[in-house]
Amino acid sequence: EDWLNALLDEFRTLFFNGTLAPELPRVRVSCGFPKGRAAAIGQCWSSSCSGDETFEIFIHPGQADALRVGDILLHECIHAAVGLECKHRGAFRSAAIRCGLTGDMRATVATTQLAAQLQALIDRIGSYPHAQLMAANGAKKQSTRLLKLQCPECGMIIRTTQKWLEDSGLPLCGTCDREFEQE
Repeated sequence: EDWLNALLDEFRTLFFNGTLAPELPRVRVSCGFPKGRAAAIGQCWSSSCSGDETFEIFIHPGQADALRVGDILLHECIHAAVGLECKHRGAFRSAAIRCGLTGDMRATVATTQLAAQLQALIDRIGSYPHAQLMAANGAKKQSTRLLKLQCPECGMIIRTTQKWLEDSGLPLCGTCDREFEQE
């Protein structure tokens, strides 16, 4: 977080000075998994969600390239500066383009000029001290709300809801009369 905050301090001077983008409100930045959209590489949370009315920005821990982290952070800072209600239109789009972001506004990337500015900042503050974080195992995420139960005796598999288990307990296997186990 020290590295992200150092870059954020540089951004306040370079971009959020009232000419390229509005002044940046109080922002806290961290490396963490996004809520909701699993594909999100960055997120900005409204200050209204924070106990101390601070915008909270998260950079996905799967990101390890310093230049990419820099343009993701800039994108999320623009959200905080112009207000989340703009989404990726209007004031957000204008500020993003003025700051040097290009492409689809939902997935911006640095222009060549911005990439050079970011590289100069990275050279000054040091490399991003974060290795790419990948999933701990290749376990497939369950794609349904139903819970998988298996008979320890014959291996029969059934699925049921958590509510059914809470109300009725574990069912018995119709084949061997053993209680199912939750996987």
